[in-house]
Amino acid sequence: MPNKIIQLIGPMESKDSIDFLMDTIIIDGGLNRVKDTISKFKKVKEIVGDNDSNVTSHTMTKKLARDKDFSDLEYALQITKEKKYSNVILNGFLGGRRDHEFSNILTVAGSIKEMGPNNFRMMIDSKILITNNMSEKLVHRGLFSIFTIDNNIISLSGKIKYPLNKACIRPLSSHGLSNEASGEFELTNTNQRTLIIFFED
Repeated sequence: MPNKIIQLIGPMESKDSIDFLMDTIIIDGGLNRVKDTISKFKKVKEIVGDNDSNVTSHTMTKKLARDKDFSDLEYALQITKEKKYSNVILNGFLGGRRDHEFSNILTVAGSIKEMGPNNFRMMIDSKILITNNMSEKLVHRGLFSIFTIDNNIISLSGKIKYPLNKACIRPLSSHGLSNEASGEFELTNTNQRTLIIFFED
C-alpha cells in the first residue's frame, strides 16, 4: 500500500498545528474549530457527520443519520481505507468526555486490526500512536507505554531505558507500561499486530 497521508479534524482543541496543504477530512464538530480558517484548506476531501455538534453555517458534504450504530469517526476512517491512505493524523480527538475519548481509541485500534498485515498507522494528537507497521522509527523524550490487543513479539532499541529483543508482550495487560525514551528509538513489530503506544510529556 502506498504511504498516502491524510489528517482528520475533530472537535477538541489540540496543541498540534493543522496542515492546510494536507488531504483532510473534517468531522462534524471539527467545523467549529476551523470555521474562520476553512478557506485556507487546499485539499478537503469530505466534511462528514450527523451535524449534532456543528454550530457553524458550513454544511456536511456527507450528512449521516443521527440514529446510527457507528460514530462519525468510524465512518471517516472507512473513507481513509477505501481511498488507500496508510498514514492518518487525527487532530482534536482527545479530551472531553472520557467515554468518547476511549471510544475514539478503540475505533482507531479496531480499524487498524481489520487491515491485517497491510501497513497502517494513526497518530492521535501526537499522544497516541496506533500501528501495525513492522518497523517504526520514533523520537520522544519522556515516558511511553506500549500495549497490544493480540499476542505479539516486539523489539525496542535506541535511546530507551528498557530495550527489548524479540520479547513477547502479553495482550491487554500492563506488561509494556512505563518505559522511558531520551531521543531516537526503533520499534520492531515482528507479527504486525496492532500496537497502542502512549507518549507522556
